[in-house]
Amino acid sequence: MKIVEYPVALFLKAWHYLFADIFGWDAAQSWLLALILLIVTVRGLLLPFVYRQSYSSRILVNIRPKVYRLEQEYSGKDPETRKELARKRRELQKEHEYRFSDGCIPALVQLPVLLGLYRMLIHVTSPDPEVKAAVNGFGPLNAEEVQSLLSAKLFGVPLAAYVQMSDEQFAEIHTTMEQVFWVVFPMAILAAIFTTSNWAYSMYRNYRTVDHNSVLARGLLKMMWLIGPVVLIAPFTIALGAVGPVALMIYWVGNNLWTTTQTITLQRHLDRKLPYTEEFLEHHQKMKVNLIERKKDKKAGRKAKKRATADSPEEPAES
Repeated sequence: MKIVEYPVALFLKAWHYLFADIFGWDAAQSWLLALILLIVTVRGLLLPFVYRQSYSSRILVNIRPKVYRLEQEYSGKDPETRKELARKRRELQKEHEYRFSDGCIPALVQLPVLLGLYRMLIHVTSPDPEVKAAVNGFGPLNAEEVQSLLSAKLFGVPLAAYVQMSDEQFAEIHTTMEQVFWVVFPMAILAAIFTTSNWAYSMYRNYRTVDHNSVLARGLLKMMWLIGPVVLIAPFTIALGAVGPVALMIYWVGNNLWTTTQTITLQRHLDRKLPYTEEFLEHHQKMKVNLIERKKDKKAGRKAKKRATADSPEEPAES
């Protein structure tokens, strides 16, 4: 896992060097600023890709009526017809500058950063004598920098501290579980608020654009509703029931605040630059009505079948 731990440590070291060695600020507290700048660096570098992801998603929504007409035109099951449909769909997407790859990059970068920060902090605070980062250093961080990181504090609590530490670990970094709890718990609340807000706003946008004609799309939307409670509980689970260092919670709060603000801002920008077309809005409403009618017909059919079964005379038993 060094491939995700070392780059994160290197970014933190670079920002710490700027503040502590170039600007001459307090070496320990410069780690807090370095952590905040890590969020800004990663999310800032990803911003063009996230924008392109949102832009491509909007394109895909707006061309949905055209795709639907293609599917009606090439509705055959034979291989040649399916190939022709796939080719026409690719041509349509290319014509409107949609790229499937646009949706992959942000997730592929953000998750390793979060995982790398988590694992780095766990290794730095590990009491295992074979690790002992305060003596041996860790990756690009030498022993002196690790000791400086361990002494960095937020509201008097070390950045590397977490609630589930052993008594030995608490004593080593001069803090207590109660002190850590009252720093981590409010951050878990903030992380839950920002994460849930982003989830709720995304659900609202997805509901407005869901493909009512697609069983998969409707199923995924229903699954998203189940994610809501998980999103709400996850920060508390990590902060209080697992290994959730103060530094990780800072990253989580800052990262999710950025995500919520970014999502709302980008969507409102696209509402002006690339609004939903009248063609799509009409198609979306029509598919919604069709879905409701299909459900009504299906329900009526089940009731009729149930009545017919109840009204049919029972066959006499064989003697």
